[in-house]
Amino acid sequence: MDALSTAQNAANSTSRGATSGSNNANSLNPPTKSAAGSLAADFNNFLTLLTTQLKAQDPLSPVESTQFVEQLASFSSVEQQIQTNTKLDAIASALGQGDLNSIAQWVGKTVETRADQIRFSGEPISFSAPNSSVYDSVTAAIKNVEGNVVGRIDLEKNDATHSWRGEDGNGGRVLNGDYTIELEYRRDGDVVQSAVASQNGLVEEARLTADGWRLKLSDGGLVSVANVTAILPNQMTVGK
Repeated sequence: MDALSTAQNAANSTSRGATSGSNNANSLNPPTKSAAGSLAADFNNFLTLLTTQLKAQDPLSPVESTQFVEQLASFSSVEQQIQTNTKLDAIASALGQGDLNSIAQWVGKTVETRADQIRFSGEPISFSAPNSSVYDSVTAAIKNVEGNVVGRIDLEKNDATHSWRGEDGNGGRVLNGDYTIELEYRRDGDVVQSAVASQNGLVEEARLTADGWRLKLSDGGLVSVANVTAILPNQMTVGK
């Protein structure tokens, strides 16, 4: 049996003895394994193997020193990788906490968001309509999920924010649900440009989902933080 095999057998015997004692102690208190703890155990085993290998080598045919260097280099590389991953996890955690601290400041404020659909739940919905001197008038067409127009609102040209209270085209109120507010910009009576209105809503809470941060607005809808285009003074939530 060569020196390396003898060393490995001795190390395995030592490892089994240590494991047996550890299992007896851990039967009452199971340990929580981590990358760092596993690394420390592996390093101890590595030192045991290395020491035993040195003791068991044939004096007339010693193990090449380059083999020890290669083993040390391999272990050092793994150790550095685990430490790097640990530091990256710490950085990611810090960045996530920074996002939470930043987004938490939005709670209680009014935000303007891009929204293809706006949820009507009985309360007035505030939305934005950029104005321009190029157009004569602006109309908000309210569409249901089927794309049918259920009402229209003539908007004041000089106002940037407006409100829809759920009225339909017949003087009644629409049912609660999802709607789209499409802006129709007119010149000389003709629609020359259309755009979906931006929704204004009061942020009640922030939630971290699998798709990222979502803001729950006062109407119950959830919007992505990525769709927030502006943070407005709270008094701007009431439109015309």
